[in-house]
Amino acid sequence: MSKWSHTEGLQELTKRLVQEWSEYLRKLLEEKHLYQNVEVPVSVVMSSITANIHEGQLQHFNLLAKHWEERRLVPAMKLSGEGTSISGAMVQITPPILLVTNAKLFCSICGGPEVFSPLWAKDVATECLDHRGGAMPRKDNSQLIFLAFQCQRCGSDPEGFIVRRKNYRLYLEGRSPIEHVEVPRYLPKQEAHFFSDAVIAFNAGKKLAGLFYLRVFLEQFVRRVTGIDGRIAGEELMNAYAETLPVAHRDYMPSFREWYDKLSAALHGAIEDEGLFEGAKSEIDKHFDIRRVFKISEAIPPSEANDTVALEKEN
Repeated sequence: MSKWSHTEGLQELTKRLVQEWSEYLRKLLEEKHLYQNVEVPVSVVMSSITANIHEGQLQHFNLLAKHWEERRLVPAMKLSGEGTSISGAMVQITPPILLVTNAKLFCSICGGPEVFSPLWAKDVATECLDHRGGAMPRKDNSQLIFLAFQCQRCGSDPEGFIVRRKNYRLYLEGRSPIEHVEVPRYLPKQEAHFFSDAVIAFNAGKKLAGLFYLRVFLEQFVRRVTGIDGRIAGEELMNAYAETLPVAHRDYMPSFREWYDKLSAALHGAIEDEGLFEGAKSEIDKHFDIRRVFKISEAIPPSEANDTVALEKEN
């Protein structure tokens, strides 16, 4: 393979970086949650291009590439004249493009994942620069980018995202409406929103809130099934629920009493335990899956309902 000139190298660098930034933006929107991020492998791309530059033109390429890296990304929904061009002895480098493409997102109207197309994309710092007529302070190539998407299937109201760029990372720092988390269909519909909120809080880095919502989910489901509304200790409430389960399945179903106690201990100690959240979430899910498999009714058998009422009166 013949070595590239510095202009050929810059053209390839521009092409590759536009592809990488665009792909990682799509991953951020589709796969990550609030306050999570992705890192674009710019250094890997640079190294692969540099290895193929003619040795005599390497220094010139590095100077131009450094200039390219330091420039602001320009959000765009289509490519228009990106790359490098030759004008006399000068190499003209257009601003690097952050290409915003279709993304597969959850549509609350359609009730599932759908393809969303971009409607609007702006860098707020650039907009402020245009209005103020002065330089904006910048650190680590920091940018704040606003995006709007619309479901291609139903054409409902646009959904918005705020993406921050810091050097080679993209952070998801806002979205409207709030992220929707699909939960297993066999979770009880009346309490499922607490389970969903637990996952949203945890994914957004609020681990303690996630633990709290899981405990609320357990308690509200158990209170409804047992019919207990009054004040009662958590362990007694969970014990009352256990008595409603068929004896044949009770012993190998994950214990709500065990996980309620663990969640309560973490909350009382303000312990943001990531492992506890994942374990509790998995075991609660398993518990309801077993209920589904064996078609365990939420209705309490008459004799057990009487026992539950008696327990409530005693307390």
